[in-house]
Amino acid sequence: MAQGAARTVDCVALCGARCAARCLGARLTALLCAGVPVPRQAVTGFCWPFKAEFDARFAVRQWRDQGAIAALPEVVGKGQPLRFRQWWPGAPMTRGVYDIRFPMALPWCCPTLQSYR
Repeated sequence: MAQGAARTVDCVALCGARCAARCLGARLTALLCAGVPVPRQAVTGFCWPFKAEFDARFAVRQWRDQGAIAALPEVVGKGQPLRFRQWWPGAPMTRGVYDIRFPMALPWCCPTLQSYR
């Protein structure tokens, strides 16, 4: 059994599926932060997690602490490209298409690093 798989099995045995998802998320965050060098002022595009998806906010927080800029997408409309705006904890937010929250009236930016669902 692979080392990562053994850790997941151990997490499930110890605290159930919900805890295992958190353990896996923490492991993915650690791998991302260790394996993806993010230059200062790099613009990191990411999306809020949906349901049980991986939550990239923890990796983005570490990259922001190192000088990166975080950006959230604004859904413009069906079949339209996303537009990204700078984001930080506490940034003013509004709801747009599909009731998805995005930063309100903040500068547009073009991600140099992106996490996809």
